[in-house]
Amino acid sequence: MIGLMQTNSLSASFPFPRMSLPDTLDTTPDEIPGTGCVAARGNINMTRPRAVGYLRRDISGVRKDWDENQVRSLAAKFGYDLCKIFVFGSNTDQPLHRLRIAVERTHADAVVVPSVDHFAGGQIPTELQAVATIITVSPEQSLPRSTARWELKP
Repeated sequence: MIGLMQTNSLSASFPFPRMSLPDTLDTTPDEIPGTGCVAARGNINMTRPRAVGYLRRDISGVRKDWDENQVRSLAAKFGYDLCKIFVFGSNTDQPLHRLRIAVERTHADAVVVPSVDHFAGGQIPTELQAVATIITVSPEQSLPRSTARWELKP
């Protein structure tokens, strides 16, 4: 007969035509451009908070790869989705400004660093702590964000 759907015995009594679904749904994650963070298609994945790593090449020296691995491990231990590790050298122009822009673009909640020695003067910059929690590998500590994001003025 023309126009009738082929049905199996389970759906023969069901009066509506069966809809077929694809074998797999399109849940391919997308990268948020320029961040390294992965998002669900069309939405930012908010299941885990995001973090970025930061280290200075001249401070880490031959331990650079070790420091990067420690940053990755600690971010995972604290439950963060590590978007990217930013590695700057002593000649990098405005490293703090660049890091702050990276935090804002990735919507990162935290910055993970090997130690405070990677910041100028060995001190956590207040303008960075105003936008993100600072997590250090050695000593292992988490310093919470000092100001809610919506209270900041550009």
